[in-house]
Amino acid sequence: MYVEIIGQRNKTADLKEIQAFVSSHPHNTVFQSPAFFSFYAGLRYYRPIYFISKNKEGNINGILLAVIIREGGGLLSLMSSRCVVYGGPLLENDAPEILAKLLQALNRHIGIKALFTQFRNFRNWPEVLTVVFGQYGFQLRDRLNLLVNM
Repeated sequence: MYVEIIGQRNKTADLKEIQAFVSSHPHNTVFQSPAFFSFYAGLRYYRPIYFISKNKEGNINGILLAVIIREGGGLLSLMSSRCVVYGGPLLENDAPEILAKLLQALNRHIGIKALFTQFRNFRNWPEVLTVVFGQYGFQLRDRLNLLVNM
């Protein structure tokens, strides 16, 4: 198993293969799709990056679409840098080893390009996978929903 990192210059074949994987995954959302990647690639302060896990035959078995966001220039850009993973990664059969490879590649590649990385998951992860997130420095925090009575 290995991980490919795909930046803003993509081959059409890669995007077709990614779309096929996303479309067939039971937990898919638009946030992992090539359309979402292309949308963010067109915005000034956003830089999307795909982390694609492939098995030894070269077939996709996991994807993680991260977006580095930096506002302004100079010091402001550095102080506002963050990495957001909308919707969370997609994994074949919720395999912990695939998640581990993707998180390892994410941490290594993002490095000092962002002050922090935030996952905005749209599902509750099985316990075995929350342990893997923890092994790579991520902490699960419940969402904060504020209701204000007027």
